[in-house]
Amino acid sequence: MAEKEKASKKSDAGANGQEGQDKTENEKEEEGSEETNAGIDMAIWHTSLTFPQIIATPVAGIMLDYFKKNSGTKEAYYAIFIVAIMYFLFGTCLVQKLTKIK
Repeated sequence: MAEKEKASKKSDAGANGQEGQDKTENEKEEEGSEETNAGIDMAIWHTSLTFPQIIATPVAGIMLDYFKKNSGTKEAYYAIFIVAIMYFLFGTCLVQKLTKIK
């Protein structure tokens, strides 16, 4: 009888040890998914910073050339700053729609 009890305790210990290992594997999977989400978040953040710069620079150059030829340097820079203000207002409107951020 004592042998049966020892065997059952060993099997219980093995089962408990296995469960502990399963939990740590599950925790590792969750950590991995959090790291993946962090990478995706960083990519979105980087794109949101660089994409407007890629678009705005050529637009500003074209506007500057156009207004310098037709109106003068002072008016060209006024136009660029007005467009920059419009970009900021548009960005503010988009950020206000984000409501589910922790």
